[in-house]
Amino acid sequence: MVVHLVVLNYNGRALLAECLPTVLRAARTSQHDCRVAVIDNSSDDDSLAWLRTSFPEVKIFSCPNRGLCSYNAVLAGLEGPVAILLNNDIKLAADSVDPLVEPWIDPADRAAGGCFLTTPLCWLFDGKTHEGLQTAVRWRFGLLQARSDFPGHERLKHRPGPTASAGAVMAVDRAKFLALGGFDPLYLPGRLEDLDFAFRGYLAGWHARYVPRAVAWHKGEATFIQVHGAAGSQALALRNTLLFHWKNLRHPWHVVRHGIGAGLRIAADLAAAPFVAAEQRFIFLKALLAACRRLPHCLLSKRQPRRSWRVERAFMREFDERRMASGVGTGLQWASVRNALCGVPYAATQNASATEIGRGSCSGPTLSVMIIALNEEQNLPGLLERIGGADEIVLVDGGSRDRTVEIAKAYGARVFHRPFDTFARQQNFALSLARGDWVLSLDADERPTPAMLAEIRRRISSGRCDAYRVRVRSSIFGRAMRFSGTQDDRQLRLVRRGLAAWRGDVHETLETQGRVGQLRHWLDHDPLPNLNTFLAKMSRYTRLEASARVARQTPPRRCEAWLAPSREIFRRLIWKQGLWDGPQGWAFCLLSGLSQWVLADQHRRLWSQAEG
Repeated sequence: MVVHLVVLNYNGRALLAECLPTVLRAARTSQHDCRVAVIDNSSDDDSLAWLRTSFPEVKIFSCPNRGLCSYNAVLAGLEGPVAILLNNDIKLAADSVDPLVEPWIDPADRAAGGCFLTTPLCWLFDGKTHEGLQTAVRWRFGLLQARSDFPGHERLKHRPGPTASAGAVMAVDRAKFLALGGFDPLYLPGRLEDLDFAFRGYLAGWHARYVPRAVAWHKGEATFIQVHGAAGSQALALRNTLLFHWKNLRHPWHVVRHGIGAGLRIAADLAAAPFVAAEQRFIFLKALLAACRRLPHCLLSKRQPRRSWRVERAFMREFDERRMASGVGTGLQWASVRNALCGVPYAATQNASATEIGRGSCSGPTLSVMIIALNEEQNLPGLLERIGGADEIVLVDGGSRDRTVEIAKAYGARVFHRPFDTFARQQNFALSLARGDWVLSLDADERPTPAMLAEIRRRISSGRCDAYRVRVRSSIFGRAMRFSGTQDDRQLRLVRRGLAAWRGDVHETLETQGRVGQLRHWLDHDPLPNLNTFLAKMSRYTRLEASARVARQTPPRRCEAWLAPSREIFRRLIWKQGLWDGPQGWAFCLLSGLSQWVLADQHRRLWSQAEG
């Protein structure tokens, strides 16, 4: 297996000279095909020249200084399933690589498909001070903190188990890393990106593992203290902790707890000002003001498709430092978070069979998953990870120019090519290729929950209905929508093969003559992660819809360019209660009105061209 060891560097010539040889030794010792690379973040020392002279075998990527976010673009361009991410102040034990990548080698782990991150036992350079990296969380005066030195951690440092976050060393499943969007630039220049990344991974239903058989040594904040100083590094951590709260936590108790704690911290800042050094004076107030300046970026930052108060509570409960120290539930923490995400009670799954969510038994009905795709290399890995238990995956590619086909084949999908003309014809072509007794239709930006897949197995085995509707929960501009018209999204997606067909050139629907039921669990959908995606889809769909209207000989109506946008905005914002969806919901409602104006304009112009 190809494993990339990627070292992040900024003005770290001395650190690289001390640490990089240990990374190369670990790469040579591993049984895998290990490739070492250095990402240089615009260093102005002699790091690059020294690297090229001393270690010509090391591949160098030169990037703008974007901290851990530099990994995002580099990992997208690499090959291989696993990458180990390191800072330039990390030393690795010679036998560390293989234990870190073991979850992606072991057949049982690979079949489960739930691990997205591993992290090693880590010491400081003195070899005596334990840094972690099995991480717990705690609340302290209204702020959530990730800690690897929680009381009682000494008893756990040699025991493998789940972890709430990582740190300066982590191995990641590259496909899952890219599916999660990598590290969030909201936290630049750095601090706390790893907790945010891990939390998003847990929300997606995956888990992170602490692997003490792998050992690393860390100098500890060498770059940040060098650039920002100790007080500046602390202020940066406080600012990013506030941003993490505002971006990720929505449970009412967490919001209230944060608000009360922030007020107490402000009061403590004011009371302590006369008695502390100048650089420590008003440190929380300064961090609060800095976080407020980044609040617009926080509101627009990419979030998980579905947020759940239950998930937050499960995460906090399972990784609470007191629970971790006592060892209660150790080894099952990730499962309760995943089950909360899926809407499955924790106790109800303790004796559940793994095959209930995975592949069906040989004697039961078979399930095919069909996907039509065009340039979906960013979205496809996240979907294929979720549906690995299907009996068959059929993907029809409409002419992708990226790695869509390569990724699909890597996950065992049957791939077919058909030039795109209309959505219905593309879907019907995929439907004709399916060989399972039942067919589940999915888009690349959709994510079925494990609970939904388990329910599908039960429903198709019962044979009570011939088709099932699925509730779709959409996330738009990074926010999980509850209103704005998305609450009515119940689509026919699961059908008995041979009893259904797709109709409609643009917004196609699946029609069947059989008995129709509805699944209790839902499908997560992230159709519009940002404004650019919305504008691209708006351009494509309005052009297709306008062409279809002209082909049906439907003339444009007078005043449609003004009445349709107003009607659409009123419908979504007022009638469908989009006001309750916050700024992202308001933007979506207004842009939906804009799409109606663009559609009317496209229709009018194409009609004029056809008549001319």
